Amino acid sequence: MKFSCANTDFLEAVSTASKAASASTSFPVLEMLLIEADEGIKITGNNLEIAVEYYIPATVYEKGSISVNAKIICEIIRRMPEGVIFFETGSDSNVKITCGELDFTIIGISPEDFPKIPDIDVSQNIVTTGEVISNIVKKTSFAIAQTDSKPILTGIKIDVKDDMIKAVAIDGYRMAISYTKNENTMPETGFIIPGRSLIEFSRISGGTKDKVVINISDKNVLFEYGNCRFLSRLLDGEFINYENILPKSHNYSAVIDASEFIKSVDRAALLADAEGNKTPVRVVYEADKVTVMCNTGKGNMKDIIAVKAEGTESFEVGYNCKFLMDALKATDCDKIKIEIVGSVNPTVIKPSEDDEAFTFIVLPVRLK
Repeated sequence: MKFSCANTDFLEAVSTASKAASASTSFPVLEMLLIEADEGIKITGNNLEIAVEYYIPATVYEKGSISVNAKIICEIIRRMPEGVIFFETGSDSNVKITCGELDFTIIGISPEDFPKIPDIDVSQNIVTTGEVISNIVKKTSFAIAQTDSKPILTGIKIDVKDDMIKAVAIDGYRMAISYTKNENTMPETGFIIPGRSLIEFSRISGGTKDKVVINISDKNVLFEYGNCRFLSRLLDGEFINYENILPKSHNYSAVIDASEFIKSVDRAALLADAEGNKTPVRVVYEADKVTVMCNTGKGNMKDIIAVKAEGTESFEVGYNCKFLMDALKATDCDKIKIEIVGSVNPTVIKPSEDDEAFTFIVLPVRLK
């Protein structure tokens, strides 16, 4: 195999494909990238959970393929001067990479050992944008379960109908629902994608308005974006009936400045974090104010925020400081609405306006 291409194109390709290469594994082949030269260059990473294919133009002198270590090839190309690189394999699987007066030789392995990407039988496809995917991730990623004790909760449930994409994540302590309008009308469908997969693709698409085509099959989902194809397995199983978790009414509702609330909880975090986040932040909701407090062995904190509230009752609610902060930071709006049923019931966070951009739920911590 022998080809030449722009250094910048090759770096973009190997950097993107390497997102699907395992950093450390008992199967060294999963740490590799497959480089194939035909009409152009296709570079593939595959860790058996996600796979990324990236295509770039090149001058191909001799067709062929080789597998190389993802981390090594990325670092080599990143350190090369700008210009055209020449890539050539020998009969002993050695790979020679040259740019100007600089050349590297690294050891490759047979492409036959590289895991094949499965063909998918597409049953539905959706046309959207990188911006829509980025918004879904921003609004739901904080509530994805981080452990595999309930594997289905490590995923994001996506439901599509007409021009609306609804995404749901639950980790047992928090729930996030995002509602994102799409430019195009879409077929009604739904699937559960591993949260890590959607986060990784969001990084690749970069939140741009460029087109993303989502192809859905029974077991996999394939994202097509520019020169990139991103394949992820889907999670199989029944998602939690999250509609039953949503409170049907509330006894207290207040509109509060989101940035002021975030700053106040962040101040409380100075003390809560000093004790390993074991001490809850206390929030007292009243008719005209919200009081944020944190009392620890290292000190006390109290802050008051003026609000406009409905209802005359007051409630003191305890929260895990990080869980509350994660939800508040994901709101991305000037003012939010807080709805309370009682001191031991879930707290609902919504936009202050009537539009359904998101609904977040944070479970309280029992106060002593």
